Amino acid sequence: MSEFLLALVAISGLFPVAKVLAAGADREEELCDLGEFLCDDNVTCVSQNWLCDGEPDCPDDSDESSDTCPEEIEFKCPLNHITCIGTNRCIHLFQLCNGVHDCSDGYDEGVHCRDV
Repeated sequence: MSEFLLALVAISGLFPVAKVLAAGADREEELCDLGEFLCDDNVTCVSQNWLCDGEPDCPDDSDESSDTCPEEIEFKCPLNHITCIGTNRCIHLFQLCNGVHDCSDGYDEGVHCRDV
């Protein structure tokens, strides 16, 4: 009932919409759609499918934090991709030995490129 009243008050223009939204800001489901994750900035919503995938999608990187991803998950790259050592970042095979450091540690341009 109270949510209905808040919505009615917001529509009537008696209170600014921001105050009405702030009243329910402690509940993630009101800020994000079903299947979305609320970033720690309490503003940005990202797909739950993007959580713990090795690529930060939240502006504050909270979708990749140890609080969000407490346990190690098995990570596999798609076909024709390799994993950068020590990360969950995948790069395509055509990015190997191309003179551009795509992995943060330079693994894709390492000593194995001398044999190619």
